[in-house]
Amino acid sequence: MRSTNTLSFKTNNNGLLNWVQNEFDGTVHINEIGSDKKYKNIATIPNGDMVMLFDLYQYIKENDIQNDFINPAGKNKEI
Repeated sequence: MRSTNTLSFKTNNNGLLNWVQNEFDGTVHINEIGSDKKYKNIATIPNGDMVMLFDLYQYIKENDIQNDFINPAGKNKEI
């Protein structure tokens, strides 16, 4: 199965982050388009790691664990 799926997000430096997956269950390529309109690949995340990143995000949020990146105001500390 072949398709291209893209999620795009504005950044605080007037740039754009594109998260691109070229095929079902495939690797995610994160590309940045800066305010200078230059395009560069900044990360490549394997499909299994994307699932684990989501699991980590969900776990931290559901358990209100303090995490500097995901939940800085979390009430609980992870042991």
